[in-house]
Amino acid sequence: MCMCSAGYRVTDIDMCMCSAGYRVTDIDMYMCSAGYRVTDIDMCMCSAGYRVTDIDMCMCSAGYRVTDIDMCMCSAGYRVTDIDMCMCSAGYRVTDIDMCICSAGYRVTDIDMYMCYVGY
Repeated sequence: MCMCSAGYRVTDIDMCMCSAGYRVTDIDMYMCSAGYRVTDIDMCMCSAGYRVTDIDMCMCSAGYRVTDIDMCMCSAGYRVTDIDMCMCSAGYRVTDIDMCICSAGYRVTDIDMYMCYVGY
């Protein structure tokens, strides 16, 4: 029998189309789309710093921001943890809208690090 190649899925009209997270290259092979990575079983999963949305796309997770090269990096006030998540850095606290802002007695410097105000 013929089956769709890795990275493809069968459509309603019996054609093979790129699966979610794949894109077609110039040489007609599938490659993972931005924000995806290949797993051991040859499927695409969201890369570190991404989360799957309802429409099967990868978006930057809380605490991440998109860079110029379409990767997610920790936003200002976040640091990467051992499990590849972003947590608030020292001197920051999480707000209700999942952002990190300076804790009481801290201010942000030009190099995006926390510093204590005088008196703290």
